[in-house]
Amino acid sequence: MKFIIGFLIGLAVIPVALYIYFSRGMAPVATDSAPMPFEQELANMALDARIQKEMPRGVPPVQATDDNLIAGAKLFSERCGGCHGKIDKQPSPFSKSLFPQPPWLLDPQNKIDDPPGAVYWVVTNGIRLSAMPAFKNMLTDEQRWQVSQMLVNSHKLPPAAEAELK
Repeated sequence: MKFIIGFLIGLAVIPVALYIYFSRGMAPVATDSAPMPFEQELANMALDARIQKEMPRGVPPVQATDDNLIAGAKLFSERCGGCHGKIDKQPSPFSKSLFPQPPWLLDPQNKIDDPPGAVYWVVTNGIRLSAMPAFKNMLTDEQRWQVSQMLVNSHKLPPAAEAELK
């Protein structure tokens, strides 16, 4: 019986400690603060699981044609390049003040290996508690697919699309 009472008290201590931690302003909330323990791992786990659950599957309705890749590159350059960089340069100093910092999506050393549907989900829905907005009310469905296809195919773009991204 003592074990069960001790166990229940131990369980009650956890939410109380978390409440005190957050309500007393002890949690790091500034963009230049170090992340909380397991913050990045838990956020990535939740994001990956949600994308896998909800992303469109099958053949994308917008294919990776030269015209669509060029249109996607133009949209990316206008709407996304300030935070995510261009082909020939890393993201702006402004983006380095964000938390989490947006990835350099056109980094020649890294290839996006997510399927187009996963990228489309992020472009459409954004990422909560980051600077990544949801574009579902700012871009058409076709435009969101064009940007997604361009990102997935960023290492084999036609010259005209590369020119848009410089």
